[in-house]
Amino acid sequence: LVAASTLVVLVTAGTMIAGAGAGAGAAAPVAPTKAVTIPLATRQVKRGLVTTSYVVVRISVGGGATVPVQLDTGSSGLLMLSTAVGSRVRSTGERVGIPYLHDTVQGTLDTGSVVIGGLSTPRSTGFVVMSASANPAMASNFRANGVVGILGIAMANGSALSTIFYSPLLQLPAFYRQSFSLKVAAQGAGTLTIGSTPSVDSAAGTIMAPMTPAVPNRYPNGAPGYQKDANLCWSFAGGSPNCGATDMDIGTAAPLFDPTAIGSAPVTDNALITPGTTVAATTPGGQRL
Repeated sequence: LVAASTLVVLVTAGTMIAGAGAGAGAAAPVAPTKAVTIPLATRQVKRGLVTTSYVVVRISVGGGATVPVQLDTGSSGLLMLSTAVGSRVRSTGERVGIPYLHDTVQGTLDTGSVVIGGLSTPRSTGFVVMSASANPAMASNFRANGVVGILGIAMANGSALSTIFYSPLLQLPAFYRQSFSLKVAAQGAGTLTIGSTPSVDSAAGTIMAPMTPAVPNRYPNGAPGYQKDANLCWSFAGGSPNCGATDMDIGTAAPLFDPTAIGSAPVTDNALITPGTTVAATTPGGQRL
């Protein structure tokens, strides 16, 4: 669906922006009014006949060591193995179940600071800590991918906000939580830039897709609250477009569509859109990705 080798996604207050991006940039110093750029790495894992890609970033939780976690634009909130957090983590004792695409993780709601690229969230930041023994499937997935957690940076996990478990990026100081941008390669180096990113915002080929306010429309720290998905319109084999919520999820191995959205597009085995079928995406205003 994307012809360029990299994809930039910028999330600001109320707008999701996507376009072709350049290579990884150099790390920037931490400053109150200067964006911070953090290295990413896209890894590929082959499982049988299927090769999946995932994006890795390094963070520290509760004063612990800096460790690799999977960066996920399809979920909001941090999930960590209990062995990967520091001693300054505090448990609320609340049991939490988090649904992912193929599994529901059981853990406890804990609090502590999350450090990414030298930026730190408050010690009251909530996240879920899980044990490997209670979640063998997810723990096995972590081992195969070489990570110890999932850092979900979506604006929310649906249409409503959770005021205790949400993206750590939205809990950074005010300047930094206003926007972020991703430069993600199919494999190899990329970057996460936190803070104002005017060069991305004004880049040629940038597409703006409107986002819908959530309920409530603000997080406790004043950060704006928007629903998880952007509104995009999809057409198949030149047919009429179908518009609806679209999850920009770099944690999913392949594009997935509600069968009602594809109209009369040719399909194979009632599951796969026939190879060679033209697929197009536009904003509701007609801008084509």
